[in-house]
Amino acid sequence: MKKIITILIFAFLLMACQIEKRQFEVKGKVSNNSKDYALFIYDTTGIGISTLIDTVYIDDTGNFTVKDKHPKSRSSLIFNEEDPIRLAIQNQLNSSIEIDLNVLKPDSIKIHGDQAPMMKYYLDQQEFWSKIFKDKSGKHPEIASGNNQSLIYHKVQDTITNKRIQYLLEYFNNTEILNQEDFINMEKNSLIYENLYYRMSGQKNDLVKQLKFYQEANADSIDILTYSDKVSFSDKSLFSNYFYRKFINNVIMDVVRFENPASNHSSYELYLHKGLAVINEWYKDPELNKLQKIIFIDHLISNAITFKNPINIYEFQQRIEILKRSKFANEYLSILEDKLLELDELISKFSKGSKAPDFKLEDREGTLYESSDFKNKVLFIDVWASWCGPCISSFPKWNKLVEDYSENRNDYEFITVSMDKDRDKWINSLDKLNLKGLKLFAGPKAFNSQFATSFKINALSSYIAIDDKGNIISISSSIGEFEKIIRQTGSKE
Repeated sequence: MKKIITILIFAFLLMACQIEKRQFEVKGKVSNNSKDYALFIYDTTGIGISTLIDTVYIDDTGNFTVKDKHPKSRSSLIFNEEDPIRLAIQNQLNSSIEIDLNVLKPDSIKIHGDQAPMMKYYLDQQEFWSKIFKDKSGKHPEIASGNNQSLIYHKVQDTITNKRIQYLLEYFNNTEILNQEDFINMEKNSLIYENLYYRMSGQKNDLVKQLKFYQEANADSIDILTYSDKVSFSDKSLFSNYFYRKFINNVIMDVVRFENPASNHSSYELYLHKGLAVINEWYKDPELNKLQKIIFIDHLISNAITFKNPINIYEFQQRIEILKRSKFANEYLSILEDKLLELDELISKFSKGSKAPDFKLEDREGTLYESSDFKNKVLFIDVWASWCGPCISSFPKWNKLVEDYSENRNDYEFITVSMDKDRDKWINSLDKLNLKGLKLFAGPKAFNSQFATSFKINALSSYIAIDDKGNIISISSSIGEFEKIIRQTGSKE
C-alpha cells in the first residue's frame, strides 16, 4: 500500500513539474529599444471588453521577461513605441519562448522555444500577406484604393483570404507542437471573419441579405457572401476572436438599420433594444446569448466613449440589471457599469457649453498657434490623418464649407489637425489633397500629444466645434454636425 501511495505522490509531483514547465513565459534580449520598457497588451476577459496595458522592464543589458500573465485571447508585445515593432502572442502559448531582437534590424529577429512557430507565423504571414496585397493592388486599382463597393474588390479579397488560409495550413503541415490544432483553427477563423468584417464595413445595409444565415428561404442562393455559410452562433471559443466580435457587432447594427429604415440610425437606444432582439434570434444557448449581449452592449458604450456621444444611461443600466438576473458571466457586468460611469463623466466634461481645453499646434512652417489666438472666433476643427480613409473621403464637404463660409465671415476659423506621427507624410498628403483652411499638426506623439489627450481623441474621424467664447459646441464623428451648427449660428452674410 505504501508503495502505491509513493508511486502516486511521485506521479503527482512529476505532473506538477510538467505543469510548471508549461506556464506562460516570454523572455529574451532587445537592443536599441527607445525606452527601458516594452508594452504588453492583453485581454483579461476573453471576450474583448477589458484590455490591460502593462509595462515590461528592460534592464541595462537589454534583458526582459513577461510571465505571470493570463491572456485569454491574442496579446501583443510592443517594442520601440515611436516606430513600433509588434509581436503577436496567441493564448495557446503556455510554454517558455526566448526572443533576440535588434530594433534597428527587426527582420533578423530570432525566436526559440517549443511553441516558437506560433510567434514566427505572425511575422512570416504578415510578410506573405504584404506581398500578395502589393501584387493584387498593382493589378486591381480597387484594392489599392480600398473601393469595397466594387465586385472585383470582393473577388480579389476572397482570393487573398484563400491564399492566406492555404499558407497557414502549409506553414504547420510538418510540425507537431502543443496546442497546434487549436492555434490553426483560431487563426483560420480570424482570416474568415476578417474577410467578412471588411466585406460588410461601409456597405449598404441591405448587404445583410447576402449572408447565408439571414436568408434561410434562399439558403442555396449563389449570391451569398463567401464564407457566410461558416458563421457560427454556437461556438464559445469564437468570442475570444477579435474579428468574430467585430463582424457580429457590425452585422447586428446593419440588420437593425436594414429592418428599421425609418428610424433614427444615430440612436444608441435603437441599437440597444433592436440589437438585443437580433441576438435572441441568433444565439439560442443561454450562456452564449448572455455573453454576446454583454459584448454588444460593451460595443455600443465603447463607441459612445470614443466619439463622446451622449446615450440614455438609465436605459443601458436597466439592460445590465436584467442581465444580472441570469447566472452566466455576472463578473463581466461590473466592467460595463464602470464604462457607463466613465462615459457619463466624459459627456459632462465635453458637453455643450463646457470650457474647451487650450491647445498649441504648429503649421507646416513651424509657426505656433495657440487657442488664445482665435479669440472671438467660432472654430471648426477637422481632426484627421493621411491613413484615415473616411477622413479623406469627407474632404470635398469640408472644402465646400470652407469656401462657402470663411471668405466673408471673419468670425469663423476652419482648422485641420493631423494625427500623423510622420511630419513628412502629413506635408506630402497636404500637397496631394488640396485641403483648405488652416492646416496644423498635432506632433509626432499623435494620439499621445497634448492636443489629442486634452480632447480625449482616440479614433478618427473627429470634428470639434468651439464657440467664440471658447466653449464646446459639439464633438462628433460626423462632418454633418458642422453643417447643422453653421445653419444654427447663422448663414453666410
